[in-house]
Amino acid sequence: MKKTIKFAKCIDNYFTLHSIKLMYIKKLFTAFMLLIPFSLLAQTTNKSAANIDIPINIPANFPINSIDFQKLNMENFSFGFQLMPSVNWINVIHNDIQTDGAALKFGVGGIAEYEVLSFLSVVSGVNYTGSGGYVFDNASLSNPAVQENYKINYSQIEIPLSLKISTPEYKNFRYFAMAGISACFTITASERYRSAIQNTTLAPVDILPYTNASRGAYHAGVGFDYKIFNKASLFGKFMYNNSLTNIAYGSYYVSQGRYTVEPQLYPGAFEISFGLLFHQK
Repeated sequence: MKKTIKFAKCIDNYFTLHSIKLMYIKKLFTAFMLLIPFSLLAQTTNKSAANIDIPINIPANFPINSIDFQKLNMENFSFGFQLMPSVNWINVIHNDIQTDGAALKFGVGGIAEYEVLSFLSVVSGVNYTGSGGYVFDNASLSNPAVQENYKINYSQIEIPLSLKISTPEYKNFRYFAMAGISACFTITASERYRSAIQNTTLAPVDILPYTNASRGAYHAGVGFDYKIFNKASLFGKFMYNNSLTNIAYGSYYVSQGRYTVEPQLYPGAFEISFGLLFHQK
């Protein structure tokens, strides 16, 4: 009998310890998701991506316990992932380079959502996305070796922060509208020219030194959630995205003799996202 009681206490202690560890992990992840977007949004800069190191200003000894997690209901968090095909273009303000068409891109990302009220949520996450579009300038028009226009390609890490307003659930469906801002950090940048000679492929031209390391953007759109299980739902979103800041490192274009006036390039996109969201309750 005593052995049975001792064994039961050991089992109880194990699950108690496991619950405490799981709760602490959730707290750490929650703090990360709440702090990182604000920190990154403050890091947008107008310097070349080739010459900048972007710090994340969170002290190594940040007191996680100072955050009052009692005011956050951990069951209100939802986590998931999404696929993000999109149609992209570049809005141009310049006397030479001009926009000339859209390009298809693709992205993937992770989502964290916190339900503040039954109809209001805060949404963040981390996405890997592409942007860009077709342009032309005097150099491409006068070069007989290439076609008149060329494609600018960017890839970036995107940190969005959004407010989401949802309708009440009806037959497992909820509809929502959302809007917010994003911090985007450039990973690669290139120009892709098409040869005027048939069956000839030209290598892309690296323009990362001509590109700002980060930019700000805004987004807005509508979508729906469809509950497939008690704690899981499918979702779809139709989003409009546009840059708030210039992705071109304009002074570098001028210093390298590419243009006489600093170009202003603002990537935009229409995005159709879909994915899966897992709920805690």
